[in-house]
Amino acid sequence: MRIAVRFLNLLFVLVLAGCGGGILLDTEDIVEFPDEGRLHVAEGTPITYNTDPPTSGTHYPVPQDGGFYTREILPGYLVHSMEHGAIIIYYNSTVTQAQQDEIRNILTPHLGNFATVIALPRNDPDYAIILTAWSHWQRLRTYDSNKIRDFIDLRLGKGPEN
Repeated sequence: MRIAVRFLNLLFVLVLAGCGGGILLDTEDIVEFPDEGRLHVAEGTPITYNTDPPTSGTHYPVPQDGGFYTREILPGYLVHSMEHGAIIIYYNSTVTQAQQDEIRNILTPHLGNFATVIALPRNDPDYAIILTAWSHWQRLRTYDSNKIRDFIDLRLGKGPEN
């Protein structure tokens, strides 16, 4: 009898996980990390983070303004923006021009210095999109505008200084 109950419990867990019940962590789920602090350092100071891309920690005194960028930006500026409640959208070379245009449209209502959205390229062979917010990230193997919008809706403006 005990073996049958254990088998049924195992079967239930496997079915629940297969249905998205949260037992197995999907690499596209939002992941929360420990807060690495909010220390300011002089611009240009080398900074090491526990996550790549960073989700919190030491940063420069000047945040990055919201917008769509076609160049890399030093993490120290981006982390300060996340402290202000920003969302960072990293996109790789598999994201098409039409998808980049859609990202521009998604972030346009969220420009400025607080609760802003910043998009920039990242050379990442595994993830088309990586979304970061203060102490959180979501990595997407393929472009998904609904997941991008959901992450923004959930995390925008949730930095420790916002």
